[in-house]
Amino acid sequence: MALAALCVPGGPIGQYSWVVILPWVFAALGLLIAYANRFRKIRHVCNMEEVVLRAAEQLALLGVLVSLIALVLILARTWESRINRDPAIVAGSAGVTSGTCICTVALLRTRMAILENRQGSVSERIRIFRIRQDDETFDFAHLSASGREVAPL
Repeated sequence: MALAALCVPGGPIGQYSWVVILPWVFAALGLLIAYANRFRKIRHVCNMEEVVLRAAEQLALLGVLVSLIALVLILARTWESRINRDPAIVAGSAGVTSGTCICTVALLRTRMAILENRQGSVSERIRIFRIRQDDETFDFAHLSASGREVAPL
């Protein structure tokens, strides 16, 4: 990223410095979409604490995204007429907010790792859930007719 900032006309504090932040905005958006899709797929095997932690994680990622978008807008000087303060102070605040939200995600991930260690991984719980669903819908009657004794678990 530092090399990209040097390649921008005017350098890292030039008129087009906001371009350097754009990949981070798209990365945060991609993470938010990926986490939301995963949460939707695994919600049925999560307990209440995991649901709350994953929802808080998405809120923190949304905070990262919003603060990065604000940083891009401030650096692009689109809010210059509306901001009564020095844009560098506001940009610094957006950066601090983004960093705080990223640290929050790390803390939430730590707690989720502790929960998964106690309860088993989410992928294991999904497999168990699918196996139980298959056992409930599987017809064992046709297997016992073949002469083999088969009983559901």
